[in-house]
Amino acid sequence: PHSFPPPEVMPSLNPNALAEAQSSSEMFDVMCPPTAGFDVYKDRPVPTGESKSRGVVHQLKIWHRSVHVWLVDPARSLVALQKRSPNKDTFPGRWDIIAEQ
Repeated sequence: PHSFPPPEVMPSLNPNALAEAQSSSEMFDVMCPPTAGFDVYKDRPVPTGESKSRGVVHQLKIWHRSVHVWLVDPARSLVALQKRSPNKDTFPGRWDIIAEQ
């Protein structure tokens, strides 16, 4: 178990870091949720052709495309994590993987 200083004590090493935790104007492609049945011809949700802001898709819990990146060191059994900003609209202040979109 490692202990880390609180975020306010840790200096920002990234001069390009965002000043805010998220932008509500970020646009997401809206997807149709998968059906209860199994469709052998497609293995993922289908785009609707709509695009909505990040804030709207999260507030209304609309399906949208996302990508998660995991940094793993199997030789040392380590996974890189970061503490989410307290200003995030989803799971603020929680530990999370390094990158997701």
